[in-house]
Amino acid sequence: MAGNHPAQSLSDATKNLLPDVPLREGDPWYVDLAPARGDKGLVLLERLFRTKGIAFEFVVFVSHRGAGKSTELLRFEHGIREKYESLHYNANQEMNPDEFDVEDFLITLCRSIESHMREVGMMIPINVIKPVEDWFSEHVVTTTLGKEFIASIQSGFEIKAELPFFAKLFTSLSFLVKRKSEHKDEVKAVLRKYPGALLGAVNNLLDSARDILAPNGRQLLVVVDNLDRYSPKVVDSFLIGSRDTLRKLHCNMIFTPPLDLHLQPVSEDLSKYYTPFSLPSPKLRNRNDPYSTVGAPGLEPLLNVLRKRMELDKLIPEKSAQQRLVLASGGSVRELIALARLAALNADGSITTAKDVEQVVIKERSDIRDKLDIGGYWNALGHVGATKRLDANPKCLSLLYHRYVFHYNGENWYDVHPLIAEMPSFAKAVTKAKSELGKIAT
Repeated sequence: MAGNHPAQSLSDATKNLLPDVPLREGDPWYVDLAPARGDKGLVLLERLFRTKGIAFEFVVFVSHRGAGKSTELLRFEHGIREKYESLHYNANQEMNPDEFDVEDFLITLCRSIESHMREVGMMIPINVIKPVEDWFSEHVVTTTLGKEFIASIQSGFEIKAELPFFAKLFTSLSFLVKRKSEHKDEVKAVLRKYPGALLGAVNNLLDSARDILAPNGRQLLVVVDNLDRYSPKVVDSFLIGSRDTLRKLHCNMIFTPPLDLHLQPVSEDLSKYYTPFSLPSPKLRNRNDPYSTVGAPGLEPLLNVLRKRMELDKLIPEKSAQQRLVLASGGSVRELIALARLAALNADGSITTAKDVEQVVIKERSDIRDKLDIGGYWNALGHVGATKRLDANPKCLSLLYHRYVFHYNGENWYDVHPLIAEMPSFAKAVTKAKSELGKIAT
């Protein structure tokens, strides 16, 4: 990164345009998109945690992937730091990125709690750590792989020697959790023989962290981010299937499930067990405006996202090119940054021209079209375009997941990605949907 200053050249701009890197509090690249979102979800979330009593809160925070959720959560955590010590847990990095269960989560949470408290200078006492590591050592060592792990930990060959034994043990177990193997199944089969022991170990660590924080009037908050990278079925099994275990954890929790799971539960409604908050997409137009409209309230804030990272008027001097990038993003922060990066790479000169941008947009639109054709999405898209709502067609949820349809606030409406609206097949699909709706009405 070019020192977090706006890039002066396209080569530096490609280093600053990082679509998958969330921003922390104080980052000069941050832009407040709340006015463009037209939603008070984050304000209400902060009010909840500032005014809550002693009971633990269990929250689900949902949005499109790429809407800026991780950045907003990191800023939220910083904003309430005087009352909460926040442990930001990236699920897809701590566990297997394709599937996991509650045992995987609890094992890795043990390591995360101990390491976080140690790193912030508030170490959990040895009299709390020792019983937990003794129990795990005793029972894991009965497995084939466990014997190898304990031997390697004690020798210090595989894990940094300066780490405490507890950290070495749970780092090894966390490595195991990320893999699919018979050894993983063997270790977890042993742990399942003692269903309360794993939860008890986590709560012992959480209780110790709470005792450390309490004299300063603070509590522990665990934010489980990137759950929306998993399939709804996997997350439903975790949040609903294991809800009793999760709600017995002695701390405040925020989970980030897929938006489609929130809208169409696999088993039970998430709001039955968790307090829901949402983060809509920045809005580029009003509900009934033409799809080619790109304006208030989202245009300027999204252009500012680019201005923070590059000298926009110098490197993309044509206003039409700037607006085209915003329109082509549909209001997704991640897509905007990714498209601007591709356009910078596509430029042959020292600036990005409207032609450079359009070449990138045409390729993006073609890729989307091919995926829509293969996925058979046109009927569902036609319905959304005609009604600005979702329906029972299961394809609608896939459209949300892939960001082919966005959720906007104001009148709480949905609409298709602007690039899809440019395709002839979409106009035909809308005409067909309106005709079918007219038949139903008569």
